[in-house]
Amino acid sequence: MADRVEITGADTLVAEGAVELLQGARRLSATRLVYDRAAGLLQIEGPIRVQEGAGTLLLADAAELAPDLSEGVLRAVRLVLDQRLQIAAAEARRSRGGQLFELERSVASSCEVCPGGGPPLWQIRARRVSHDLAARKLIFEHARFELGGLPIFYLPRLSLPDPSISRASGFLTPSLRSTTTLGPGLELP
Repeated sequence: MADRVEITGADTLVAEGAVELLQGARRLSATRLVYDRAAGLLQIEGPIRVQEGAGTLLLADAAELAPDLSEGVLRAVRLVLDQRLQIAAAEARRSRGGQLFELERSVASSCEVCPGGGPPLWQIRARRVSHDLAARKLIFEHARFELGGLPIFYLPRLSLPDPSISRASGFLTPSLRSTTTLGPGLELP
């Protein structure tokens, strides 16, 4: 669906203005989409918003994806998992039929974005984050854990459970809390 759809040549469809694409449980919205049937490629211009079921929201500036949205490359990406964990990345690749999502040069945190653009209370910076949907886990490569923007420790590899899992082994994310007796602090699960 789009405000304007045009077919150019024999194999190219151009949709512009309030573009919506439905593919199974995925719902994509963007400002412009070019489908090249001969190449089997969707070129999408954003802002792009992809809702995958109830638990995954994907935001990006631009993308080149397969027609079924399962494989391809996205640029300037923000992935929100289960409304709890946000991962921002310069670039992301979908592969293995949409079961593996690799985010390059990433920052992950469950903290809300601070007003004024300051660093979140805690974050994990990584060279690459792999979200394996089949195994339901996140794997951080060359991860650096930071508190208030200051590096605390480095791990060459860190594995976290997908936020949709209620019980799993791995690094459990802390939360900020404040009580009248103890004052502000971090609560560890």
